Amino acid sequence: MTRKRNGISWWMVALNGVILAILAFKTWACLADPSLLFGQAAAYDPAHVGALRELAGRNLAMMALGLLAWLRPSPAAYLSVFAVAFVRETSDMGIVAFGGGPPLEAASFPPFLLLYLLSISRLVVFERSSHVDDGRRQ
Repeated sequence: MTRKRNGISWWMVALNGVILAILAFKTWACLADPSLLFGQAAAYDPAHVGALRELAGRNLAMMALGLLAWLRPSPAAYLSVFAVAFVRETSDMGIVAFGGGPPLEAASFPPFLLLYLLSISRLVVFERSSHVDDGRRQ
């Protein structure tokens, strides 16, 4: 597997790019046209405005973390991105699955969760091995 000089695989960088693209679309949709995500009922209901702004804010915070990892790549930065993404996807899957959402939508979460777990495990192994190597050199 091809690695960058700092131990981050190309597919992890690509996964971060996909996360950023999805978050950018969802943030834009929350702020500009909520009907793209939640249907016509949510788009014009004033009760949903606060929740939509909160979701957009969370997405912006996660986008900032993803951009930081992309601009200053390090295993710790990517580990942070994937850990936060894993927690968010898990909670979203639970909301959809137990909130009466469509089964097909709930089924779209596990592939991403598996990729996040694979990324996290590889980054942790890389970090541990780099610390072991540093100890041997001294």
